[in-house]
Amino acid sequence: MRRRERREAARKEREAQLRREEQLQSAKSWNDWADAKIANAVVENNREYDHVIREVVGDFVGKIRQEIYDYIARVYDKLIDADSKVREEFRVGMSRVPIARTWNPDEISY
Repeated sequence: MRRRERREAARKEREAQLRREEQLQSAKSWNDWADAKIANAVVENNREYDHVIREVVGDFVGKIRQEIYDYIARVYDKLIDADSKVREEFRVGMSRVPIARTWNPDEISY
């Protein structure tokens, strides 16, 4: 008797699990269908404004891109200036001055 009850309980649990999976699949299918319908409606309704939207978005992206490039150029220039200052301070701080040699016409000098 207990075996039959356990088998029956297991069968009911499997059926319940299958129903839950079917409901989830059905909900996913419905969501996918609704998303596709909405996307198509948006595309269809915005075709006449598409060129305007592209122009406005393109101008905006172009301005942002130029601002970013300008900012990077300014930061890069500041880094180069700071690097040269640090190198000079390090050279002077280490008491290293440029090596002075007597001029020899047979050698390359910089």
